[in-house]
Amino acid sequence: MIPLLERIVGFLLPPARREEVLGDLHERCRNQRQYLREASSVVPCVVFSQVRRVTDLRSFLLQGLLSYGAFLCSALWLNPVLLEGAGSQWLLCCPVALLVAGTALTDAYAADSPNRVARAGIGVAFTGMLVFLMLSVLPVGLPRRILLTGVVASMPLMILVRLFYSNGGREKSA
Repeated sequence: MIPLLERIVGFLLPPARREEVLGDLHERCRNQRQYLREASSVVPCVVFSQVRRVTDLRSFLLQGLLSYGAFLCSALWLNPVLLEGAGSQWLLCCPVALLVAGTALTDAYAADSPNRVARAGIGVAFTGMLVFLMLSVLPVGLPRRILLTGVVASMPLMILVRLFYSNGGREKSA
């Protein structure tokens, strides 16, 4: 039963850290319960650690700022009445946060690719598609037209920022 658990945990771990973590878990754990307990505490920490390793803070913040600007412009263009209420600009923060966090996660799970343009584009496109599909189903109060326009306008900006701040697919130095 442990090999099945190892496969599941291995699937959840970023590829760059998979071998070391699975080896440590295999050495430390004697039964399934201990393995599950250890894995449930280790996997989120390893994922967060890998996100921190591969994410440049300047790029992360600039992507968020430009994405928010793209969503704000699309809302002003398509439905300016939406932004008149007090605190209604916070509606635009949900898709922006999901886009930026999703691209950071795709970076953590991405395999090292020599083609940095494809790596930047695929991560943003995949995350943009997922955010649009998820938020068009959930009742967040943002019209689909604004959501679609904001995602489409954000994607090229995020790709350009990711290419400008790219480190060639390597982890940043300590």
